[in-house]
Amino acid sequence: MKQIKELPIGAKVKEEKSGEVFLVADHHHTGYNGLLLVADNVVMYACMDAAEPDNPDKEIAEGGNNDYELSNIHQWLNSAEGQWYHPTHPYDAPPVDDNIDYGDQEAYEVPFFSDEAKFLGDYSLENKSGFLSWFSKEFVDALVVNDIPCYTPPLPGEIHYGPVPPKYIKAKVFLMSASELGYEDLRFGNEGSRIRLFNEPRMRVAVPTGRALGRGPEYVYNDIAFCYFLRTRLNGASKNQFMVFASEHKVGDVNNVVLKGGYARSVNGIRPALCIKSDTAVTDTADENGVYTFVFQGGE
Repeated sequence: MKQIKELPIGAKVKEEKSGEVFLVADHHHTGYNGLLLVADNVVMYACMDAAEPDNPDKEIAEGGNNDYELSNIHQWLNSAEGQWYHPTHPYDAPPVDDNIDYGDQEAYEVPFFSDEAKFLGDYSLENKSGFLSWFSKEFVDALVVNDIPCYTPPLPGEIHYGPVPPKYIKAKVFLMSASELGYEDLRFGNEGSRIRLFNEPRMRVAVPTGRALGRGPEYVYNDIAFCYFLRTRLNGASKNQFMVFASEHKVGDVNNVVLKGGYARSVNGIRPALCIKSDTAVTDTADENGVYTFVFQGGE
């Protein structure tokens, strides 16, 4: 066996119980403890935060809450519970079917070039266990809690010379920011620094797993690359929008990579990042697909 810290940036590592594959994204990434991993694929389709019909703020009532700390997806990513949803504020609402938006063919025209790529099934997260329930206890125990920087818009009358200071939320699993994907020049506050994996632009491209599309684990998707949520708020936009990374190309093509906005209540891709203890064991060699596997006590 070897330790994961011995693997280079871009190496693939699989967690056996879930079958999910992660990319080694950075060693000693600034501000984070542990070794940073990014999901190789879009692992789920879900909204960022459900519409909150009782919220007195009309935009949040209709479009969902864009405060990542209060979002449904932040809670789901960090829960192993079957009943993972718990209100985070008085107006919070669960991501049940009535509170989310699947959009329409025109709105999602770019990523959905084929019938295969269209939304099929239920992506409400209703009656679905938290993300951490997918994995072995040993894997979850090896994850490291970090303080994740999140952009907070300035209050009326506030003047800042430079980026607005972020607020920090604790998480084992989190969505990436625009800055972490390498869009530092967009100045969406101070949400961390570029992850070394994304020095190679093609690594921003992701496609869904069969599980994300509601198909079997052996299903391999090879059509148009999909878009996925970032935790960054869209600068200057209405407060029910998030930054969305979108990919207007086939897998392997690095051209026409764009950022765009989307309602928090809209169903979109989830591509999480997490940090794991750097001495976590992996297999000595990769398999025939070039993928290493995590090895825990009692494993092979």
